[in-house]
Amino acid sequence: MNRRFISLFILLFILFTCITHAQMPTLSSTGLDLTVSSNNPIPGQDVTITAGSFNADVNTSQITWVVNGKLNQSGIGMKELIIKAPALGKKLSVDVSAVTTNGRKMVSNIVIGSGYIDMIIETDGYVPPLFLGKVAPVYQNYVTIIAMPHVADSSGNEYNPKDLVYKWAKNDSVLADQSGYGKQSISIKGTVLPRPYTLSLFVSSKDNEAQAVGSVDIDYQSPFAKFYVDDSLYGVLFNRTIKSNLNIGTNREVGVHITPYGFNGPSNDVNNLTYTWSINGTEHPELSTNSSITLRAPDNSDGSSNVAIDINNSKEVLQGISADFSTKFKKNTDSTKAPVTF
Repeated sequence: MNRRFISLFILLFILFTCITHAQMPTLSSTGLDLTVSSNNPIPGQDVTITAGSFNADVNTSQITWVVNGKLNQSGIGMKELIIKAPALGKKLSVDVSAVTTNGRKMVSNIVIGSGYIDMIIETDGYVPPLFLGKVAPVYQNYVTIIAMPHVADSSGNEYNPKDLVYKWAKNDSVLADQSGYGKQSISIKGTVLPRPYTLSLFVSSKDNEAQAVGSVDIDYQSPFAKFYVDDSLYGVLFNRTIKSNLNIGTNREVGVHITPYGFNGPSNDVNNLTYTWSINGTEHPELSTNSSITLRAPDNSDGSSNVAIDINNSKEVLQGISADFSTKFKKNTDSTKAPVTF
C-alpha cells in the first residue's frame, strides 16, 4: 500500500468518524420553547403552557411536566399543560422535559404567579348634584383612570398600592412622564380627533417579584341632555324625565328644565354653555343662559307646540347636542285643572 493510498484511507476514516459523531444523540438544555396563554393571570385562572421546538419534533417526543417538584403528566406528544394560577403571593414552578425518538433531551422551566388590577374610570363631565350613576367619556373630556392593583408578597400580604411601580401605556406606547413609583392614577384629555384607544398598565413590586397587568378600552361618545319638569313647589323633578311628549292638559303653564350630561366645565360648573331655545322654529336669544324656561299655553285654545334646544360648549368644539319634545294643551272649560303628564 503506497503512501498516497494510506493518506486517502486515513482522511476518509476521519471524515466518516466526524459524520457518525454528528449523528449521535446529544443532551441539550436548549431548543425547547414555552409559551403561556397569560403572562400575568388572575388567581384561579386556567393557564395553558405550550411546549414547542424549532430543532425537534415535539409531537413524537416523550414530554414530562413537573409542577412544584411533583409529576403532573407525561406522555408522547403531550405538549400542552393546563394549570390554575396560584393564589396571590404564591408561585408555580413548572419544569418540562422532552425526549425525542433519537434520544435527544431538551428541558425548560417557567414560573407562574398571579395578580390583577381593578381599573376605575372617572371623567370631568358634568352630572347633576346627587346623581348616582356615571356617564361614559365624552369628546374632549379629561379621563382619569385609577388603578387598584392586587399583588402580594410570599406571605400572601397585599402590597400598598403607593409602594408599587407603575408603567402606563397608550396603544402600546409607554407614557413615561406619567409612569413611575407610586403613580397609581393617570389623566388623559380627549383630542379634537377622537379615536378609541387601549390604556394598559404593568404593575410590579420594587424587587419585581410580584407583578400584574390590566387594561381598559376608552371610547369617547357625544354628550347628551335630558328634559325634566321644573315644579314651582318642589323644584326640578329629577326622578321623571320628559321624553318625546309633555301633555300640559288644561294647566296654562309648566316649568321645564334641561340638564346637560358629560359637558366639560370649570369645577364642573356649566356656565360655559350656551342654550339656544326654539319654540315652533322661532329662536329666543334672550334665553341663551337659561337652563330652565316656563311654557305658557295660549288662552282659550287647544293645540301643540314643538320645543327644541341646542346646547354648545364655547370652549370645546366637539361638545354640542340638539334635543326637542312636543307639548300639548287644551282650553280650560271648567275650573278643574287636569294634571301634567309626561
